[in-house]
Amino acid sequence: MGALAGWRTHGINSREIYGLRKRDSERLRRDNPGSPWFAVPEQSVAWSREAIEMFRPDYIASDERYLHLPELASNPGFRARYQPVQRWTFPNGVALVLLERRDGPAPAR
Repeated sequence: MGALAGWRTHGINSREIYGLRKRDSERLRRDNPGSPWFAVPEQSVAWSREAIEMFRPDYIASDERYLHLPELASNPGFRARYQPVQRWTFPNGVALVLLERRDGPAPAR
C-alpha cells in the first residue's frame, strides 16, 4: 500500500483516495464495454496522478510497485517535483521508497 502525506494524510484507504480510484475504475469499465471484469485493469495511472496533483503531498511513501510509481517516475515532470529520500530493499524482493516534494512551481507535464 502507499501513502500520500502532507499536512493531512491521504492514505490509500482514505475516503478521498477511494473516490478517485472508484471513478477511475468506472471510467475504465465504460471505456471497455462488454469486457469481462478480469480483462479490465483495476486502475490506471490517472488516479495516482490526479491524487498527487490534487493533494500535493509533501511525501510519498510506498512499495515502489504501487501507486503506479514506475509509470509516474518515467515522467520528467514527476521526477523534477519528487526526489527520492530513502529506498529500502528486503530479501523477499520488496522495495519501499520515500519521496519528498521539492518546493517551487509545478513543472510542466
